[in-house]
Amino acid sequence: MTITAKKALLNYLEFLQSNGFICLDSDPLEALGPASGGGPGAPSAAHARPIVVHSAAKVDASPMTPPRPRNPATTSGSAGAAVPSAPSAVPGPPPAALRRELPQTWGAHLSRAERIQWIGDATARAETCRACQLGAQRNKLVYGDGDPEAKIVFVGEAPGGDENETGIPFVGRAGQLLNKMLNAIGFKRQEVFICNTLKCRPPGNRDPFPSEKAACEHFLTEQFYILRPQILVALGAHAAQYLCRSELPIGKLRGRWHEYRGIAVRATYHPAFLLRNGNFKPQSWDDFRAIHGRYVELNPGDPRPIWTK
Repeated sequence: MTITAKKALLNYLEFLQSNGFICLDSDPLEALGPASGGGPGAPSAAHARPIVVHSAAKVDASPMTPPRPRNPATTSGSAGAAVPSAPSAVPGPPPAALRRELPQTWGAHLSRAERIQWIGDATARAETCRACQLGAQRNKLVYGDGDPEAKIVFVGEAPGGDENETGIPFVGRAGQLLNKMLNAIGFKRQEVFICNTLKCRPPGNRDPFPSEKAACEHFLTEQFYILRPQILVALGAHAAQYLCRSELPIGKLRGRWHEYRGIAVRATYHPAFLLRNGNFKPQSWDDFRAIHGRYVELNPGDPRPIWTK
């Protein structure tokens, strides 16, 4: 299946408008003219998949509005988890906020239940996305997996074959290696959040196109709003170049700290690359030790055990 640049842009504009990201003064068709090959087709039915968070999420695909602060006086103090005083939709940040650095306080007031609901809302919207050709070609959407209150978020480039079948990121051999690397710095997989710059698999596991990454960026940015991570870890060249806003190779980007919208970023080699090139594992271990050090610095009350020889 092929799609023209004009049609892809038209699909993207209509998706953003229908989900409340932008407000256009006129119909997108008036600005772009007729799309090649006719108007955009109706989205196909979304494949059924579980929302991969650790409890059920209520789905509300309403337009995005700021979440409502919870009332501390009406929340439960048990287990340190606050519960909203009344059910409320938490469908996402205001569109303008997606174009700025993440405010330091944004999302900080959300309870775990509200974050889970918000992830469900975002997943439902991503299921309907046809902003690029990948949405119609995928088997399953791969939105993300892990703790909705994770302090560290790992970002890969795009789903692979295993992920396209399960709807869960990093479940193949590369994912197994990532799990071991996490354990080495004191984390279990369920204590972090793992996602990709793309939510759909490129055919044949080809490299993501820049237009595809741009079409998916608002979903990725929204994930960061929901999770409020302290640290982003870019796995591989594509994720590193994208989050670091650089065209330097991964070897030049790793080994130091960067920023993405106000969040600390550490770039390192993709686990799949390490499976093919084991001699680069020491460099990756240096990066993971740096991630551990930054986490302990930001969370002095949570000193994670780190693997030593």
